[in-house]
Amino acid sequence: MAENQYRVVAANAVGPLSSCTSASVVMLSTVTCDPAQSVGVAVDARTPVLRLSADAVGHHIEYEMQMLRFTCDYVTHPGIDRDFLYNACLESFVVHARSLLHFLFPDKDRTRPTDIRASKLVKDRALWEAECGPLPNEVKGLHDDASHFVHHLVVRRTMDSTPPWNPLLIRTIIEEKMRLFSRHADHAKLSSVAVASR
Repeated sequence: MAENQYRVVAANAVGPLSSCTSASVVMLSTVTCDPAQSVGVAVDARTPVLRLSADAVGHHIEYEMQMLRFTCDYVTHPGIDRDFLYNACLESFVVHARSLLHFLFPDKDRTRPTDIRASKLVKDRALWEAECGPLPNEVKGLHDDASHFVHHLVVRRTMDSTPPWNPLLIRTIIEEKMRLFSRHADHAKLSSVAVASR
């Protein structure tokens, strides 16, 4: 990796990213991080807390929303042929939906220290969690369904070829929760999110 492709400010660390092991670093963007405008992410017990730029975090959340909207628009457009491009867009939609749902409603059994979560980016975590509520029933199975139909080759895929997804419903639920997140977000931690723009 080129030294100036990614730059991260690590707590109690001086020097380029090469001082961290590549296996323990999950990067979000080509950015230079300003410690005053950054989000701390503990990678694991052996590494320092990485400081990720608020702009980088906001950019990637917005990217997830843009991809969710684009792929939903494509797969729900009347008259679209159900061909390989349709399948690619549907699978992409599910991947981005799963990422955003995990951001909003992290599953304690599946959350890693490097995961960026909405609850870490709001002004008042207790108020956010109370207003956001639990994962809606309509999307509770999405994580496992995505695993079975997109990410892994499993027996279920051979027995049930119709994924149980309603892209418009999933999109509506995520957009509603992201608008709520935008109202709760601490913009010092998240300086460029525009998730409620549409």
